Amino acid sequence: MINIFHIYVFGMHAISYAFVFLSFLIGMYLQPRSRALIYKIVVSLLMCQFGNYFYELNYFFFAKTAENSYTTLATLPLYAAVAGFLLIGIVYLHRKYALFSINKYSVVCFTLLYSSMFVLLLTNHYEALSMWQFRLGPDPHNAIWALSKFMGFLWPVMLLTTNKGSYTCPDSKADYEKCVKYSYEWDGRRIR
Repeated sequence: MINIFHIYVFGMHAISYAFVFLSFLIGMYLQPRSRALIYKIVVSLLMCQFGNYFYELNYFFFAKTAENSYTTLATLPLYAAVAGFLLIGIVYLHRKYALFSINKYSVVCFTLLYSSMFVLLLTNHYEALSMWQFRLGPDPHNAIWALSKFMGFLWPVMLLTTNKGSYTCPDSKADYEKCVKYSYEWDGRRIR
């Protein structure tokens, strides 16, 4: 029988590709209809990549707290720099377009992410991973790891605004002009 957690494509788990694609599709679906397709694609990819680098940073810190784990510090500055750069992009887009809001789904995903990483710590996954990287043990990737990986991709995507209708623009002129930038309809009239 084939273990789906041990299938690799181009040096990465095949199941991780599925998680990225599924998170991307969910991100596209959660954004309002009135946004342009290229905007939806960019925001979904941005949130998925931020989730990936955030996950890798946390995975690194959990692995460093493990007793016999031999993780290297070489990739930490890269992950931290890319995650910081993506976070700056997300904050900029949020301030400009009201990109996301905290909801119960994002909180559940975030809680599942950290609880599954804690369970991996308790089950000595990080030590087994360290042994596997030196080819001294079997591949330790399992369903709990897959859950943590999927939640790492999914929790930032779940922050996206779930307004499926048109935006309702306010009455004041300044707020109306700001709203027109990312809205297609206002009071039943076509804006663009």
